[in-house]
Amino acid sequence: MSLVFTVDKQVNWTGYSLDGEQNVTITGNTTIANMTNGLHSITVYANDTFGNVGASQTITFTIAKPEPFPTATVAAVSTALAAIAFIGLVLYLRKHKS
Repeated sequence: MSLVFTVDKQVNWTGYSLDGEQNVTITGNTTIANMTNGLHSITVYANDTFGNVGASQTITFTIAKPEPFPTATVAAVSTALAAIAFIGLVLYLRKHKS
């Protein structure tokens, strides 16, 4: 998730709090990786040279990453179907051979 923000004063520290957790120090716009699916909230903080701390509004958002395609399941089902078809063919050929 991209975190893009602006400050209108000189600051000596910026950070954010994701989901009410401890602040994470950043040096400007950043990307937050490995976000989990679901509802989240974020607040950006800045500290100026006089020690004043400012905070953004808390933004609530949802992450909804698509689930990965179940390739292992599809491969297992395909293999099972191929085995069943092969066994059926063998049985058919045995029955009609005589």
